[in-house]
Amino acid sequence: MSWFNKIENPNWPVLTFAVLLLAGVFALDLAIPLGVAGGVPYMAAVLLTLWASRRATLAIAVLASALTIFGFIFSPAGGELWQVLINRFIALFAIWVTTILIILRKKMEQDLYFTAQKVALHIEQSPLAFIEWNQNFEVTEWNRAATAIFGYSESEAIGQHVKDLILPADGVPQADEFWQPFMTRPGDSPSLNENITKDGRQITSEWFSTHSIDEQGEVTGGAALIHDITKRVRAEEALRDTSELNEKIIAESPIGIAIYDHTGRCIAANASVADMIGATQEQVLVANYNNIESWKESGLLDTAKKCIGLQNTERIEFEVLTSFGKQACYDCLFVPFRLHGEQHLLLMIDDISDRVEAAKALQESEALLEKAQTIARIGHWNLDAGTNEVTGSNFLYSLFGLERDASFVDNFIEIIHPDDRDRAASVIPKAMETREGWDIEFRVVLKDGLEKWVQSVGEVITDEHGKVVEMMGTVQDITERKQAEETLRVSEERTSAFIESASDGFILFDSELNVIEVNKATIKRFPPGTSKADIIGKNLLELNPALENSERYDDYLNVINTGNTFNVEDMAPGGQFGDLHVAIQAFKVGGGLGIINTDITERKRAEEALRRSLVEKEVLLKEIHHRVKNNLQIITSLLHLQAEGINDPAAISLLEESRSRVQAMALLHENLYNAGDLATIDTRDYVIKLTSYLSQTYNGSGRGFELLTKVDDLHLDIDTAIPLGLVINELVSNAFKYAYPEDDTVDKPIRVELIAMDSNRARLTVSDDGVGLEEGYDQKGSLGLELVQNLTEQLEGEITINRHQGTEFLIEFSTSPMGA
Repeated sequence: MSWFNKIENPNWPVLTFAVLLLAGVFALDLAIPLGVAGGVPYMAAVLLTLWASRRATLAIAVLASALTIFGFIFSPAGGELWQVLINRFIALFAIWVTTILIILRKKMEQDLYFTAQKVALHIEQSPLAFIEWNQNFEVTEWNRAATAIFGYSESEAIGQHVKDLILPADGVPQADEFWQPFMTRPGDSPSLNENITKDGRQITSEWFSTHSIDEQGEVTGGAALIHDITKRVRAEEALRDTSELNEKIIAESPIGIAIYDHTGRCIAANASVADMIGATQEQVLVANYNNIESWKESGLLDTAKKCIGLQNTERIEFEVLTSFGKQACYDCLFVPFRLHGEQHLLLMIDDISDRVEAAKALQESEALLEKAQTIARIGHWNLDAGTNEVTGSNFLYSLFGLERDASFVDNFIEIIHPDDRDRAASVIPKAMETREGWDIEFRVVLKDGLEKWVQSVGEVITDEHGKVVEMMGTVQDITERKQAEETLRVSEERTSAFIESASDGFILFDSELNVIEVNKATIKRFPPGTSKADIIGKNLLELNPALENSERYDDYLNVINTGNTFNVEDMAPGGQFGDLHVAIQAFKVGGGLGIINTDITERKRAEEALRRSLVEKEVLLKEIHHRVKNNLQIITSLLHLQAEGINDPAAISLLEESRSRVQAMALLHENLYNAGDLATIDTRDYVIKLTSYLSQTYNGSGRGFELLTKVDDLHLDIDTAIPLGLVINELVSNAFKYAYPEDDTVDKPIRVELIAMDSNRARLTVSDDGVGLEEGYDQKGSLGLELVQNLTEQLEGEITINRHQGTEFLIEFSTSPMGA
């Protein structure tokens, strides 16, 4: 506050001295003639007010002005009147100029003081740490935020080396060389640092540094504003992790998720939604729900529009037959939201087919449970061992046609078939004695004479002392099962007869690979005279010793151990009808192995005939390509001969261009003839041959062209390769002819690049460093360029011409077969 006090304090000693000085000067002015310098001493008193307040300065200035005037009036003249008058006027002017300058300076000092106080207050109250150090890196300023961030109090920090207070992430103090940049770094150049605080916490800080310079331009210290951005960095990392997690959750979510913009176009979709509707993500992304028929038919479109119109979340369940033939039930949730000022729609689809089926199954189960005693024909009962009271279900009584009364047990024993009565009646007494359950089948004869088979299953319930307290069980009508067993027995006999008479061989092994069953067709595969008895009981290795230690034998064992079936084709030598091609199917039967072998000899013969036919057709197709190539070579020769008989350079140039185009197609057919694959072209080999041919043609005139080629390993069909070859021919020929003037002696590079962009697109680049195309050349109707443009359209491509530093043609085109 001393500075401010100096500005605002009247400073009475200084003021008193100024007044005395004025009085002395005035007295001297009255006593002797001061002459021309009469007003100058009064200004000295005003200068003394530099050490007083502004009001004191103003008061002394007024007093000095009055005394200057009085001195002029009452002092003796020391010269000419007009000189004295001018002198006094100048003195008054000097007094007030000095006064004004002093007052303005004091105002500036006061403003500076308040500004400094505000800055100090801002620094002290700022959430940013403010640290200042001298040229020796000793801390001279340390605000409260610095204490909050780094943990050191102001008293601990002041005078300490900054490197001992602010440690890097590894905790090892940095050398002075590390801090030197902070003495010279501009304040608008933030830097990020990882630091360790006093209590060992690691923080991320953002630094804005500056430096101070003395009058000689020497750096006298540095300062930095430091922002603790640890929470922000951690939040950004958490947000990034959360965003990545959300993206992964959405991508991996079994729930189908799709987002549509205000026009109905899909702008995002995960794999699940595509799987649910039997499409690809690409197909989903290009769809507009306003044009999807299934949305219109199922009511989804109306729900979506209602959701957007009312700005409410809507939900709908619907059944649909997907494109892959699955009858599915989907739960669709429509959520409207705004993004970037536009209305969007979030669609979440959950396949609830299993849940719906489970709900239906539960309903059906409950319904079945209600009817279980009728449908399953099961009745349950309980016997209280203390009272001998029996309780049972309704079906228990209706099954046997008995009344629900105390005589049920006696009446039930009476209807048991006489041949089974003793065995069935002894079950309960024996269970009471042994405390063990039972499972028994017996017959009953109802009052109307109808005979039924029943199965009785029960258990004994005892208390903690082993005393029987209750018995419970079920009685099931198994008459139909018994009838089914008899039917099954007959069916098995029929199946056995069917297998026995089948044309395919069937052989059944036990778990040790011993034969337990074989049919006639299999027996015929063995040498003549072999009978079924000769095969039954023998081990697989006895029947076929060649299988020992073979992979096939391990495959058979694997079928028994895992149940995995396998199919294989093999030869069956030594059969009754000679060597056969057979298809073998091995599968698990019970704990053993079943093998079905089918005679596929005729099929193999047909496949061999087809293979030979394909080879013949490949040879024929190669010969066609060879002859086409030869015919095109003849055409190029004829064009060359025709050119030799013409003197018109323009006509010769046209014939040479035509010959070059024909040669490009001839090279293509030569490539197909020499290739192993007749369906696609080895583009790298073709382009290199074509450009080499053009180089030999145009470099033959002695011009020093340098042809640089870079071609990816592409395989194109002939419909794509022909127009591509013609485009390369036109562009490279034009580069050879027009890119470089005849008198140009510098290097003449011509570059050809053919790069695969993705699985369906490629980019052709033909460039040079020559004189370049003139503006508008591509619109003058050049035959070559028109041909290039037409061929580019045929390739479903786009052409771009760059004219800076020579000429560059960029053509992006489709590598898919035409019309695919």
